[in-house]
Amino acid sequence: MTFPVIIGRYQERITVNQLKQTYSLLSQAFTLAIEENGTVDTWCDIPSTSDYTTCQYNINNIISKYVKKVRECDGVNTYNKKACFAKEYSNRFNDNKWNKFYQRPSFVMINGTSALFDSQNGDRYPNRWCNQKVSSSPTGYNAYNSSCGTIYVDINSTRNPNVDGKDLFSFTIYQDGIVPTGRAVDTIWVKSFDSQCLGKRYYGPGGCTAWVIFNENMDYLHCDDLSWNGKTKCSK
Repeated sequence: MTFPVIIGRYQERITVNQLKQTYSLLSQAFTLAIEENGTVDTWCDIPSTSDYTTCQYNINNIISKYVKKVRECDGVNTYNKKACFAKEYSNRFNDNKWNKFYQRPSFVMINGTSALFDSQNGDRYPNRWCNQKVSSSPTGYNAYNSSCGTIYVDINSTRNPNVDGKDLFSFTIYQDGIVPTGRAVDTIWVKSFDSQCLGKRYYGPGGCTAWVIFNENMDYLHCDDLSWNGKTKCSK
C-alpha cells in the first residue's frame, strides 16, 4: 500500500475506536439517566404537545448530567468558534448539505466527540412517539415510527472532514436506551445500511454507524458491494 493509503487506513482505525468509545459513553449515560429519571418516554410530553424542540432540550439537559464534557453549546442562529458542530456537513454521493446542527443544544464529550439530540419519531406521528423498547423493537416500519429521536455525533467536533460516514454518525433513541443507526434489522429505507451508507437511496446522515461499530471497519468507503448478510470487508 502507498503511504497515503496507510495513513488513511490508520485514520479509519482511530475513527472506529472513537465511535465505539462514544457509543459506550452515551449508552452508559442513558442507563444511569433512565435509572434515576424513568424511561425516555417520560422525559417529555410529545403525544399531547408535539413539541419536539422542547423535548430535545429536555433530553440534552438530562443526559448532560451523566456525561463528562469539555464544552456545552446551547445552539445559536449565527455560527461561531464556540460551536460544538461544524457549520456544514456533506454526504458522499451528491451535493446535499446539512447546516443546522450547530443551532441545536449540544456538547463536546471528554473524548472529543460532539453530540446533539433530535427528538422525533418516524414521520412525526405524536401518538407513536417513543413507545418501543430496544429489546422489543420490530425489524420493520414500526421501529422507525416509534423511536424517541436521534443522537448525531461528530467524532472530532468541528474539525474536517465533516462528512457523513467519515466523522458524522448517529444513534437511534428508544424508551430504554440507544442503538447505532443502520443495523441489519433496520430495514426501513431511511435507516438501512444499503440505502443510507452505501447511497442506494440516500436520505439523511448516520446509516454507517452500526457497520463501523459491529464490523469494526469503514470499508464502505472503498467498495460498494458490502452487506450484513454477505461481504463485510473489501477484498485485499
